Amino acid sequence: MTLRSLAMSLGMAVLASIAFSAPSHAGGYITTVSAINDSGMAASDFEAFFSGTGGSITNVHVLFTSSGSTTSSAVISSGSGVEINFSNPLLPSPLGTVAFTFETTSAPLTLVSADWTYPTGPAVNAPLVIFSTTALAVPEPASMALLGIGMAGLLSFRSFFKRKAVVA
Repeated sequence: MTLRSLAMSLGMAVLASIAFSAPSHAGGYITTVSAINDSGMAASDFEAFFSGTGGSITNVHVLFTSSGSTTSSAVISSGSGVEINFSNPLLPSPLGTVAFTFETTSAPLTLVSADWTYPTGPAVNAPLVIFSTTALAVPEPASMALLGIGMAGLLSFRSFFKRKAVVA
């Protein structure tokens, strides 16, 4: 067996181990939430409360608002809720949509309540809320070690043939 075929075998083994390694879920979960304002009134903010978060909700990011208004977000109610405030009122359906994500340490989550708040009048229940939770995949340490060993092998293989080409 030549050095070249040995190096190719090692490289393929490393790539296969990375491709087939199972990720762990130690990184937590990410939840994506979409809500439609079907109340017929322009909303000034949206609040959603969840159970089963396993601690506090973190890293809230607003992905989309149909009104194009800027938003501010806050984690409320001891870490089990999210509040999204709109700089311009969010128009009613079919245009009034907000989508955001947040992270938690456990799943599954249950939506306890969701409400639209208006500049005048009481808050109204938001029945059109869709959410899904996905595990954050974190590579296992062994996979990262194999990747490092494979990269080191490929670099040394390359430098070996560069030296051989210069000598010849």
